[in-house]
Amino acid sequence: MMGGVRRARTAADRVAQAQAARDVFDRMAAFSTVRRAGRCFRLSYWHVGDVDRDRMDWAFRLTRANMKDQYDKCGGEWKWNDYRKRLEMEESPARYVFVRLAGDADREDRDVGFAHLRFENEDGAAQVYVYEVQVDREFQGIGLGKLLMQVVELSGCLFGLDKVVLTVFDTNEKALGLYRRLKYIKDASDPSLCNMVCERGYQILCKLLPKTG
Repeated sequence: MMGGVRRARTAADRVAQAQAARDVFDRMAAFSTVRRAGRCFRLSYWHVGDVDRDRMDWAFRLTRANMKDQYDKCGGEWKWNDYRKRLEMEESPARYVFVRLAGDADREDRDVGFAHLRFENEDGAAQVYVYEVQVDREFQGIGLGKLLMQVVELSGCLFGLDKVVLTVFDTNEKALGLYRRLKYIKDASDPSLCNMVCERGYQILCKLLPKTG
């Protein structure tokens, strides 16, 4: 390599750096505490192995409450399975962003939402794959889902990743509306682009991330 010329980081390099990061909020502290609907929420970043059992149990219960009907409507290989979902949520590549409501005189702090994401090298593209964005029904409609997606996108930008990818059920109209507002489009891997006669009941969406130099 010629002197003074830096080799461009490969997708594998960028993904490895993202996977190794212990706390993305070190580099975006402004997002670690926010106010929504007059209440204070704190966000934190976790490797799955550092998430305690009670918190993981809560995240699983929330996912089941919000999503079981959606999975069952899609049916087939997507039909809800407690064991399979729990296993997926606890796999070692999983990273979590938790949203916690700051307590007051009458109530303790409590988790109210989370995102499950992974940093992946998919066919040479460095990407963030969003497995879950879940918000307690009591706190839906105040922008926490959008906030979680913004944190996911910024996390990808921090490490120079190429895009964010996610899967969403056709029946999940609220989520589809959010992703449209955030400018997500169908990914090249979406079933409708691979096989136009195939009705699968879900979409694979993506958003390209801006280059950061």
